Amino acid sequence: MVIPAKHQLEEEEMENKERIISNFIRKPYLHEDNTVNYSYLIKKLSLEENSDMNKKRTVSPLDQIDVLRKEIDECDKALVQIFQRRMELVMEVLDNKRKNNLPILHAQREQQILEKALSNLNESHFADEVEHLLREILKISRGLQSKKLFPYNIVLVGFMGTGKSTVGRDLSRKLEMGCRDTDAMIQEKAGMSIKEIFKKFGEAHFRKLEKEVVAEVSQLKNTIIFCGGGVVLKEENVENLRQNGKIILLTAQPETLYERISQDDTRPVLKGQMSLEGIRSLLKQRNQAYNDSADVAIQTDDKSVDEISTQIITKLYAMDQHHENRNN
Repeated sequence: MVIPAKHQLEEEEMENKERIISNFIRKPYLHEDNTVNYSYLIKKLSLEENSDMNKKRTVSPLDQIDVLRKEIDECDKALVQIFQRRMELVMEVLDNKRKNNLPILHAQREQQILEKALSNLNESHFADEVEHLLREILKISRGLQSKKLFPYNIVLVGFMGTGKSTVGRDLSRKLEMGCRDTDAMIQEKAGMSIKEIFKKFGEAHFRKLEKEVVAEVSQLKNTIIFCGGGVVLKEENVENLRQNGKIILLTAQPETLYERISQDDTRPVLKGQMSLEGIRSLLKQRNQAYNDSADVAIQTDDKSVDEISTQIITKLYAMDQHHENRNN
């Protein structure tokens, strides 16, 4: 039996180790001649190290929220800048209309804006919220324009049943102006209805309360004020209302008024004379005071609330434009 030399055994052992290594090492780690690709190994180790570091750097939930909040802040910053520019453009359009005597109202414009803006939605998840936001922006735009157009109060007077309250609320909505109902304010001040005030204290006390309320609301600006039918009977009331306002007289034929209020038992002034003749008689007594107080008169028979409101806005705008052009 021949025993291999020691150096021969060492060589065979080394060959076995290299064979084992080559079996475990895959081709990406080796060059074509089976030598080790150190560049690849270094790159691989670097990537693994970075991966380990990223794992160690995993942010906490609070850190993630902070990042999101910073992004929200950037969104808000952009929104403010865009909104500000939009308002500037709205006022430029308004100034252009005024300089060129163009109509101030464009009934279909807001609907066109909504439809065009909503068509830009990439997803429908927030469609309702986006539409609500756009409607609020349009309301703000109307309010901004009304402050420029009507820095004064728009005061509605006229006989009961001419539509002062209904038209006043519609104007308030259209122009995004605040509104005040003097009769409602009197009732709140007295803690009872107008009918009860007349019954318990008489008309003189009611007129006293009315005068106080009128003096109060006359200090306002850019507000729609609708008054009771007899407010013009006191010259002091008319003078106060004119301080910061333009007075709009709403009128209607006696037959129209009777049709509108004949079933209403909350009108104490017509108590006992709720008839066509009673209305004609009271109108005759008041017509001079109505006409003397008015800056603009609007007939309301056979007209919708929208038509009346639009006519008021158009007439006031035309009147202001005429005064402005005359002064220039």
